Amino acid sequence: MEPFTHPGPARGRVHVGHPRQGRAAAAGGGVRLGPRARHARAGDGTGSARLRRGVAAVHGGGGRAGAALVPQANAHDPHRPYSGGQDELDRFPAEARASYPAPSKVFGPADDVGGVPGFLPDLPEVAREYREYLSSSRRCDDVVAEVLRALEEAGAAGDTLVVFLSDNGIAVPFAKENCYLQSSRTPLIVRWLGVTLPGRREDAAFVSMIDLFPTFCAAAGLPEPAGLDGRTLLPLLHADPHSLADLSGDPDRRKDLDAARRDLLAWMAGTGDPLLDTYRAYLQGAMARNAF
Repeated sequence: MEPFTHPGPARGRVHVGHPRQGRAAAAGGGVRLGPRARHARAGDGTGSARLRRGVAAVHGGGGRAGAALVPQANAHDPHRPYSGGQDELDRFPAEARASYPAPSKVFGPADDVGGVPGFLPDLPEVAREYREYLSSSRRCDDVVAEVLRALEEAGAAGDTLVVFLSDNGIAVPFAKENCYLQSSRTPLIVRWLGVTLPGRREDAAFVSMIDLFPTFCAAAGLPEPAGLDGRTLLPLLHADPHSLADLSGDPDRRKDLDAARRDLLAWMAGTGDPLLDTYRAYLQGAMARNAF
């Protein structure tokens, strides 16, 4: 979570630990939270309270007067072991599981989750683990809700730029650790009261995590260091036209993109990739749009 109040650099970190990490300490404006605090939510008297204290500490006294504060809240969910899965039962004894809350919504066989993702086999075991993954994702949502509540209680919501992001997609074949769409297309959600519009969605701009630092500099009114690869996303947040768009429309990138597409198509055909027909259909659509 990335707040900015006044110009001037300072950073604090709210680290949400693993269940086996049992310490809580604060130093230099940063706060380290202890066991299963990542699952903090309303009504949880341990992790939730620690999270609120951490945000209040970083916002209220974690840096120099007039500094731009940058606390981070890191949720382990939805990493394995997923909520309610056999791996969780095997890894954590009953006493440990009782110390952290369940997700506010647990997805079971009766819940319509739209089936398993189309790039995975529709098997009972896959469907079960996918529901467990969704339950863990819901617990991550619970953590986000608690962070936003902590900002409100600290009086920091009005001058805080909040960014939610993930570094990769779900840890299954054709997603995590592969350059497929389901791995490289990750969430990037921004809330900046008075600037961003609730419910607005941007699907055309090509953005990356390297754009966040120049964005934070611009939001805080700080000069951007020379030599950065990223670009500020403020024009997007203000709903203005932006130059970070589909690279297929960039003449300077067209040759490289065409070569990369041909190489990928040949590799998929040579390895019998199950998404070969899907990719071919995509390329046909791109050609129809004069994008290939």
